[in-house]
Amino acid sequence: MVAPLPLSSPNMQEQFAVAVGLHRAGRLAEAEKAYRLILRRDPDHADSLHLLGVLALQAGYFDDARQWIGAALARNGGSADYHDSLGDISRLQGRMAEAAGSFLRAMLLRPEAAEGWNRLGLALHAAGRQGEAAAVLRRGVALAPDSAPAHNNLGLILGDGGAESFRRALLCAPGLAEAHVNLGLLQAGQGRRAAALVPLRRALALRPQAAESWYALGNLDETGAEDRLAACRATLVCDPGYGRALNLAGLTLVERGDLAGAIRCYRRALACGPDPAIYANLADVIRFAPGDEDLAAMERLADPAVPLTAEGRIALHFALGKAYGDCGDGGKAFGHYQEANRRKRSLLAYDESAELTMMDRVRRAFHGDLFAGLAGRGDPSAAPVFILGMPRSGSTLIEQILASHPKVKGGGERPDFPELLGQIGYPEPVAALPADGYRALGAAYVERVRGAAPDAVRITDKLPGNFLHAGAIHLALPNARIIHSRRDPADTCISCFTTLFRGEHLPHTYDLAELGRYYRAYARLMEHWRAVLPQAVFLEVDYERMIEDPEGQTRRILAHCGLDWDPACLSFHQTRREVRTASAAQVRRPIYAGSVGRWRLYGDLLAPLLTELEIA
Repeated sequence: MVAPLPLSSPNMQEQFAVAVGLHRAGRLAEAEKAYRLILRRDPDHADSLHLLGVLALQAGYFDDARQWIGAALARNGGSADYHDSLGDISRLQGRMAEAAGSFLRAMLLRPEAAEGWNRLGLALHAAGRQGEAAAVLRRGVALAPDSAPAHNNLGLILGDGGAESFRRALLCAPGLAEAHVNLGLLQAGQGRRAAALVPLRRALALRPQAAESWYALGNLDETGAEDRLAACRATLVCDPGYGRALNLAGLTLVERGDLAGAIRCYRRALACGPDPAIYANLADVIRFAPGDEDLAAMERLADPAVPLTAEGRIALHFALGKAYGDCGDGGKAFGHYQEANRRKRSLLAYDESAELTMMDRVRRAFHGDLFAGLAGRGDPSAAPVFILGMPRSGSTLIEQILASHPKVKGGGERPDFPELLGQIGYPEPVAALPADGYRALGAAYVERVRGAAPDAVRITDKLPGNFLHAGAIHLALPNARIIHSRRDPADTCISCFTTLFRGEHLPHTYDLAELGRYYRAYARLMEHWRAVLPQAVFLEVDYERMIEDPEGQTRRILAHCGLDWDPACLSFHQTRREVRTASAAQVRRPIYAGSVGRWRLYGDLLAPLLTELEIA
């Protein structure tokens, strides 16, 4: 049995070696006693002071650790190890700028140590000094080109440019699960979600108990609802307190129409820790009343003293706006919505002039003579049904009604048509296409959508922004049906303003005046389409008329699409299908009139919007 030498031992070096051996063996109480015995003989023994500090650090006594290591540095200021230990204390306390300073002093004393450069780079990254972090980590990679962790860390710092670093890490260590996960997450974030499946599955083959890998796999858009829920369950087996997996499961259940199950998941997620994003999702599926504990919990979380990310605070203000709106307090609701939108708008780039000019260019490019000369020359397929208009105008409701018909496949918001136009150039190059060019464009679109529904008589595409492309749609697919979803202008706009949309698209919806000007330009373009498109293919459906006469409007929509009556279309809220839009929860309920005239709750607070819409 190893034991400290008696205090009378003349060999201080040997006694220190015994103390270190106890420390490495995990016999920490005995190691501490041994270090203290040495310091009784030699109070200036810097290495014993340092390692007593390390023991305190390992036990979580940060102040004691800092005191011991500071004493060691006072006696031997030239030790890189001491500075590294001080850096670790600061890092664990979240004081990243201090940590970076300590790690830098260590590296000045030991510049050849690649691992030290990695520690310094990660601290600089955490402190928000990205340029310096990348330079430091490149130095670490140069010193240790075969170090997989060094390449992996550099990839994390480089963000979108980190794929090559992750691949080099995997060349050095094919079994480094973290690098597989990081590569998969990067590809998913870049929209290459199908490619992301490969590294994420490899990571799980290496570490099947890694909760983060299961969660990342489930969070890919390419995974269907069943696979997504299975990945969430696997995540929770690995880590029952993984709140993000419970949140993702809740979102997935909303998409499938299981609102009660979603609420249970959100509440379990919140039990793991308060999270603004989860409160925002919960707010979409419950109705608040004055005095609700959920409302009180959100107000506590909104305290400026509570540290939240920028995205978290935005989500929380949207949730509080929804809660106070449910309670009928328009003033408080609007205040939270205004703050949420102000913060969100500050994060987004938006060229209003270019956006509004684009709509004018579309009107000029797709003039009436163009349609007269190319009528009926596109692909003859009658399968596509395009549902378009402003977001939050009722398009999801129309699609859900159609998708309840046995001959219809609900395609959701498909990016296919804008992508095909982007390959040609829009609007002028597309408008200049000859007849066979339009036929090829239509055929390419049909080939894409047919893969998801080979036997369906009709396939819906409810990307709202296709209102920009209605003319090109008709020329490419003259037998396709186009349904313009309309709603009261002020209600449409306030519904946009009170919605936190996914990603960074729709930047014009986060400022009332910009939103009003955008709506006016959209309305002018729709007047143009109304004038040049044949009534046989172009139908306009008003949300308010749908509320007043659901059966009559449903029959009208089905007739326009050449479909027989089916009573299932009136029970659309019972149809089991995935709905991945901001209206996913609403279409799981029967038609209700509560959203008609909603803008009046906010009255004069909407002045910038109402002025642009020319509403007195």
